[in-house]
Amino acid sequence: MNNNQILDSILHSYLFGQKMKLENDPRYLKMTFDFIFNTQTKREETESWQMEFLKQTLLNDGFIKLPESGIEPYELTPTGIKAAQVGWYKKNERDVETEKQLNLLTVADLKRSKATLAIAILALIIPTALSIYSIIQSAKTDKDKEIEKLRIELIEIKKEITDVKKRFSFKTN
Repeated sequence: MNNNQILDSILHSYLFGQKMKLENDPRYLKMTFDFIFNTQTKREETESWQMEFLKQTLLNDGFIKLPESGIEPYELTPTGIKAAQVGWYKKNERDVETEKQLNLLTVADLKRSKATLAIAILALIIPTALSIYSIIQSAKTDKDKEIEKLRIELIEIKKEITDVKKRFSFKTN
């Protein structure tokens, strides 16, 4: 069991202890933190510092408190009762894991978005460049046609001038 699982187990034990207290069960007085911790971790090797660390965690999180008498067993606070009911530490662990996964997916989506943006820009640039090239080629073709037309007209004008010169030279003779 990891620390979060042990903390949730301890909270559940204290929740059961609350029921025992309400029923005036004499076993309630044996529900010390040491007893609960050792019961929950009897299959595992734990160190004394771990028990103290977990006790301080529960106290600092405001889930347990000493009763007014100042003698154990600790009592669950109202927030401790809610935490025991929802498995707060395991839920918190899942929330952190979900947040990590969400951050990873967000970064992946951002990278994918950048690639998609680059592709979209290329998709706009390539057809635009092809259209401009086509317009330029079309303009060149139109200019070439216009030049050819003007050349033909020039040839016709030269023929007419030559014809006029021939007629004029015949009339003067």
